[in-house]
Parts: sequence; C-alpha cells; structure tokens
Amino acid sequence: MRAPLVVKRALDEPLLLLGAFGAILLATTTLVAMTMYAAAVSGAGVREAVRDAPYRQTSVTVTAQVDATTFPQYDRLVRDRLTETFGAPPDVTTSLRSDSYVMPGEDDEELPGLLRFGSHDGLDRHATLVAGRWPQAGEDTVEAAISEPAATATGFEAGEEFVTRARGDGHPVEVRVVGVFRLDDPLGERWAGEELLSRGVERGEYTTYGPLTVTPPRPSSPASPPASGPSGRPSPASAR
Repeated sequence: MRAPLVVKRALDEPLLLLGAFGAILLATTTLVAMTMYAAAVSGAGVREAVRDAPYRQTSVTVTAQVDATTFPQYDRLVRDRLTETFGAPPDVTTSLRSDSYVMPGEDDEELPGLLRFGSHDGLDRHATLVAGRWPQAGEDTVEAAISEPAATATGFEAGEEFVTRARGDGHPVEVRVVGVFRLDDPLGERWAGEELLSRGVERGEYTTYGPLTVTPPRPSSPASPPASGPSGRPSPASAR
C-alpha cells in the first residue's frame, strides 16, 4: 500500500517528478557520452601508437630459401596468408639475397673475398644515385647497382664489367655495374637486419661485399641465380 501512496504523492508534485526524470536522463546521457568519448580516445590512441611504433614492432618478417622458379609461388602464398590474417592486403616489401659468389680474380685463394647479389623493393625511393643508373633486367649480362660503401671497399665503379663464380658449383655470372647509390638513411629501422646493404661489407671468417643490387628474379630468365635469406632473398644462379 506504500507504493501507491508514493506514486500519488509524486503525481501531486509534477515538477518534482519532472525534475527527477530530467536528472536520470542527464545522468544516462552523460554516461553514454563518456563511454563514447573513452572509446574514441582509446581508438585514436591505438592508431597513434601503431603509427609511431618502431618499424620492427609493426612488421612481420617471413624468411624462405627460394630461386627464380619458386619465388613467385612463395610470394603469392605469403601475400594470400597475410591477407587472410589481417583482413586486407598488407603492404609487402620483398628483400632478396643470393648465395655467395667469389670476388673476381680470387678463385684460387684459400679465403677469397665474397660477393652477394640482392634485390630490395622500393630501394630507389630510399636511396640516391651518385653515379650511373638503376639496373634493368637482362638476359646474358646481369646489371647491378652497388652502394657507396661497397664500391669503396671493392673498387667497383659504374660501367665496370667482370665475371664472378658461384662459390658452390662454380657457375659463372657476367656482371655489369651500372650505378652507385647512397642510402638516404643507412641507420634507419627499414634496414634492420640488412647490415650488408647499409655497410657494404660484412667481416667474419670470410669478408663479404655487396649486395650487388639487381632486379627481382624471373622464371624465364636464364640469368636468375639461386636465392636465400630474410624476407625471401634472391640471387643470380644460372647467370643473372
């Protein structure tokens, strides 16, 4: 019986009842607005955090050993899997590195200097030519560009031609250096794990120079070397 009495008294004070409903509506609206604001702020914070995060924290590295024949298959497979995982086609950058080749004139040395070929998507957007031009695909002679540090260490210049042999099976590759380039930011995170590209030289039991930057391998090209390394990395094996 108390409930009807409370309702009756509330009806006797319509302004008080209206004020109570107004307060409830205001509180509810405030809570909804705060929730929406928090969601918007947190979403913007996540986007900003991802945008400003270090390159290595927002990228995925896939490594495989490939050659000119298997590279297109692996490339397509990786892109399809990443699209399934992220729900949209990701921005994929391919970096290829060859097996070792012997420095010209050092075939009979016990510990010869070594060369590696490489290919890097978008390198021309992150480097500046200081001599010559960027390489183009060829059939018999492999065109290559080389970084300034590697050019200094090897003595190679734009326009120079030489023959190098695969350290494994001795397969010869005719090379023409067509350009020398300088990385815009050699210490940038984009080149993490690419010490040879940024420094031009890797020293260990053997000294390796390069990479001799070439165009990506093509299945139909007789000058496409075997490849290996992070992100897929190719090389001139058959005669690139």
